Amino acid sequence: MAARPRRRFRTERLKRDEFRIDAPFLRWYSAYHTRGQAECKTTSGPGGPTADFMMGELASRRFSLGVDDDGVIVLGVAEEDSEAVMSIPWVGAAMLRRLASRDWIALSARDGRVEGAKMSSPMQVRLWLPTTSGLLDTWMDEELRPVSLRVIEASIVRGRPLPKGEPPLAILPLTFKGRWTEAATEADANPAA
Repeated sequence: MAARPRRRFRTERLKRDEFRIDAPFLRWYSAYHTRGQAECKTTSGPGGPTADFMMGELASRRFSLGVDDDGVIVLGVAEEDSEAVMSIPWVGAAMLRRLASRDWIALSARDGRVEGAKMSSPMQVRLWLPTTSGLLDTWMDEELRPVSLRVIEASIVRGRPLPKGEPPLAILPLTFKGRWTEAATEADANPAA
């Protein structure tokens, strides 16, 4: 009979009542993570811990991007997802162009801890949503860039997002990051070619 390998790391078993996912955002995220459509990257720096929730194509289909009549960029969130997504107190948004060969829309929060969390320091949270390559090119001209992003709830009817016509879920300051100097090319849209 072979000897059992010795454990190098001490593990601690959690009791049943110590581990709960009562956070709607984490339940929403985990549904995509289990399908290989999301990953969470955590880092710890001088500003404290950060969690980057990198969503995949499947999750990004639950969001839509548009422009309101007054020129403000609108991010529509599918009504079935809005409660979970908005359970995080988002304080800012960014459009990131050509970052890691992708275009992204990101929402950020200073503290994503849930009530009763055992972590003592705030944890910055960012939600990264990939967009179609070239979609953000509309805002190449700095003079056309709005300073805020409205987050609204949208109904999905026959695969198309329709604003529900209710007040915005949030109005977030918007920044533009990444490479904004050249337009998207065919190679950007199809990197495998």
